[in-house]
Amino acid sequence: MELTIAELKKKRVVNLADGKELGRVVDISFSYPEGSVTGLVKTSKRFVFNGDRSLLKLCCIDKIGTDTILVKVVEPSVKQILPEMDEYE
Repeated sequence: MELTIAELKKKRVVNLADGKELGRVVDISFSYPEGSVTGLVKTSKRFVFNGDRSLLKLCCIDKIGTDTILVKVVEPSVKQILPEMDEYE
């Protein structure tokens, strides 16, 4: 499956563990010069335009559907699953 960032930004992120919406995709994270995508940057559903961003690693993604990205996150507060973006800058 090939997707553009514009297509990803239209999708909401839903946690399979509890069915709650975690937010929306706002960007992607990739490594250079390796050229590999490391994760999706998502924002919470409450704060789309300001700050509240976190990295959702690719290993947490279960399925990318037509309008939703399903992820497996047992505890959203666990930093290795949803670390703050500052840790990667």
